[in-house]
Amino acid sequence: MRRPITMVWLPQRKETKARLGATILSEARRERIVIPTRCQGVAGCLLCKVRVHTLDAVTSPTVAEHMKLGEALLEKGIRLACQTCIIRSDVCVELLESPLQAFVRRQRAVPEYDPSP
Repeated sequence: MRRPITMVWLPQRKETKARLGATILSEARRERIVIPTRCQGVAGCLLCKVRVHTLDAVTSPTVAEHMKLGEALLEKGIRLACQTCIIRSDVCVELLESPLQAFVRRQRAVPEYDPSP
């Protein structure tokens, strides 16, 4: 009997069960974890980028990922959630900060201007 496939979602450290052969995007949706996308999973929009920390637990990069992401990002574990399928247990996926989230975080980090001497 196979043991259930476990996924860990970072940075929340949320642990879920996954289906063998499912994409990271479909498992995120099933668990109500938001990964943005516009292309409905055809590697067209590049919004669903995630970092996979356990690359041996997922499929090799697709031709579309090689073309769209390039070797530099793939070497860092960046993958498209819509193209990456789960092939074994203990998958660790990090949700990346969106450009809007990064902007808001940087704005909050800037100290307010104090004109007094």
